[in-house]
Amino acid sequence: MSKKSFPHIMFYCQILNRVFLCLIFAIFFAKNANAQQFNNWYFPFFSGITFNTTPPSALVDGQIFQNISCAVMSDKSGNLLFYTDGVRVWNRNHQIMPNGNGLFGDFSQTNSVLIIPFINDNSKYYLFTADGVIVPPYGIRGYCYSIVDMNADNGNGNIIVKNQLLYTPSAEKFCATPHANGTDIWLITKDLGNKFYTFKITCSGIVPLPVVSQVGNDISINPIFSLVGDIKASPDGKVIGMTNFQSNYFQLFKFDNATGLLSQPIKINSIRAPYGVEFSPDNSKLYIGSTKDSIPLSSTGIISQFNLSIYDSNAITNSSIIIGEKISNSCFGLQLGPDKKIYHIGDNVGYIDVINNPNLFGLNANFIPNAIYLNGKTATRRLPYAPTFLFINQNVQ
Repeated sequence: MSKKSFPHIMFYCQILNRVFLCLIFAIFFAKNANAQQFNNWYFPFFSGITFNTTPPSALVDGQIFQNISCAVMSDKSGNLLFYTDGVRVWNRNHQIMPNGNGLFGDFSQTNSVLIIPFINDNSKYYLFTADGVIVPPYGIRGYCYSIVDMNADNGNGNIIVKNQLLYTPSAEKFCATPHANGTDIWLITKDLGNKFYTFKITCSGIVPLPVVSQVGNDISINPIFSLVGDIKASPDGKVIGMTNFQSNYFQLFKFDNATGLLSQPIKINSIRAPYGVEFSPDNSKLYIGSTKDSIPLSSTGIISQFNLSIYDSNAITNSSIIIGEKISNSCFGLQLGPDKKIYHIGDNVGYIDVINNPNLFGLNANFIPNAIYLNGKTATRRLPYAPTFLFINQNVQ
């Protein structure tokens, strides 16, 4: 064998080593999907709950004092690592990280911050932010990412990369779901029109060139609150649900987790001021938090269930059933928990509601109002979001 061939052999060995590491971490994610990284929730105002107790109980040491945006990360044993409102990042000691201020999120937005662990480094986390769209210049700072290194600051963590632009303007709507290959992750973002920009996250980092899908209805800054609303991926990554608050409709899309493309939009009009959206753990049901009357912030809130067994506009519309009501309080954020129950938060409330059996049809879903007392704290509109693959195992195909 000639000496010239050795560099080529070393090059291929490096590639194989990188592939091997990615496979190892993919197996790690699959085995730890039901770990406890989402066991601690902190949200406005100074409120929180923990799933380290059964049933979940209140946390009173949180420092998030602005509404609405929030995200939290714990380790696989359920120990708090850090949390954020999209502008500030607090460490496990509830102190702002040394470089943890001035992120380009907006704490008044529905969906302004998202945390995704690195695929091949369990000490680092991507922290994605979206600029606000309620006041001019709408979303101009765009979608950005920062990186948290938990080895920094004596193991308390710090921001080592900050406010790196993906694109601008943003529309306060993004979510994440696994790639069909079982290793990579898709970050799905929405622009101010009718385009989705889907970024692939790999062992090597974020692929800068997104997959673009032009699909569904335009969302615009007129009326301004039409931009408000949530977006979620189903646990199996096959469907995307998105609400448009002031436009009085929500949309569904098929998602191809091999290509990153969205398609087959469905628009559901039979709902007032839809805000929160969530899927059942078995992907068969969709839940929407909305209002019963035409005055969103002062009317009776309702939680509606939709059957997704037939992906058809008429079938989904006709399957609607109200499974819960909140008198004189709108229904807002919905979030699937690590216990496979769905939790709901209203507007300026002292309790969290729960849907105990979200896989079941109709009233069998068992909506329980005021299920968790927040121990004297007041919370509003938003519970922390985490991609489902962090805490519920799904077979990605």
